[in-house]
Amino acid sequence: MYNDLAKECKVVLNLKRQIVGVQFLYIKEEYDDCPAEQLSVRVPTCGMASQAMKGKYVKATAECFACQAGPHLMGMKPIPSFISSGREYYEFKLYADMAIARQAQSGLCAVNQKIYGVSMGPLEIMERVDVVLFLCDAWQAMRVIQGYTYYRGRAQNIGMIGNQGVCSDLIARPYLMNDINISVLCMGTRLSTNAEDSEMGVGMPGHLFEDVVKGIRNTINEATEDKRKKELQKRLEAEEMDYPIEYGKIYVSNIDKMKYPEELYLKELY
Repeated sequence: MYNDLAKECKVVLNLKRQIVGVQFLYIKEEYDDCPAEQLSVRVPTCGMASQAMKGKYVKATAECFACQAGPHLMGMKPIPSFISSGREYYEFKLYADMAIARQAQSGLCAVNQKIYGVSMGPLEIMERVDVVLFLCDAWQAMRVIQGYTYYRGRAQNIGMIGNQGVCSDLIARPYLMNDINISVLCMGTRLSTNAEDSEMGVGMPGHLFEDVVKGIRNTINEATEDKRKKELQKRLEAEEMDYPIEYGKIYVSNIDKMKYPEELYLKELY
């Protein structure tokens, strides 16, 4: 289902890692039937995502995770009041006082239904996913947002706190808000994925991915300069992909094709 879209997104944006699909497995039977390999070593959620970015198809229950933030936020374990109150992160010295810590923690999205386990793998091999996520640089993130806004307008639900970059920002929040999210990630995610300083994350519900990719396609000429278009052309030819690239054109070029001259619209009407 996602193979062509994932391939197109990777080639057009020149992504260096696999796009990851995340699927919630609600009951044990569903988990057992999932063909993914269970994590053999306990890792954080971001470590699991890192394996998927490298091409592995893996699954996990709460007991498979080294960091319990993921199970807490993905509905696999109840969140203790020590955490939900903000006290834990206050004691980490990440906030000036408890009121700020509580407010920051309460702003995190946590899946409010019971989940038995979760699977992650390269999106191109997945048949059904709840969330799509990937790492990219700032320019690539710009193009993703431009693709999103082509069909949906301004993104209204982007939020982050610089912590819990994968489990909260790229999985739980997109799923619960039913919307795209951008994340500057967190120290744990950057270490687990060996992320470069310039990399950030994008997460969205699975159903939104097709519109975003189509939006990126439909704005390629208007939002990409010729130098990048030439680089894209080479990647497309290598993958034998056909794309409507027009050189010497960006978004302001379209103003001359209007039925009525721009000057008429700039006149004072009142």
